[in-house]
Amino acid sequence: MSQAMRNYRYKRKAAGKCGRCGKPHKTGDMLCEACRIYLSGLPRKKKDTAIRELKRWNVTNHALYNWMMQNKITVGMLAEMVHVSGRAVERWIFERAVPREPVRAAVEKLIGMEVF
Repeated sequence: MSQAMRNYRYKRKAAGKCGRCGKPHKTGDMLCEACRIYLSGLPRKKKDTAIRELKRWNVTNHALYNWMMQNKITVGMLAEMVHVSGRAVERWIFERAVPREPVRAAVEKLIGMEVF
């Protein structure tokens, strides 16, 4: 949503109107009840990105990162496969962390190549 549209909706809210349709309503919320019901029934699209969007993060384990991207494996999926936390997987990719030997063996067996 653009900044102009966001400002317009806040002005509507300040005037006691629905931020989406502009109809007056009495609640202090951004949306009237009709818009809230309508929007709650719409399916929400998830982002297609498998792991963090790289803005400030530097990939240190390119082999693991590339394998995950090629196979559309998310951090959570890999974490479940090898029974660790998602944060641990992110450390392997972005912070040069190396897992303990049993986990490392499980990851390399799953991937089919040496990545640490």
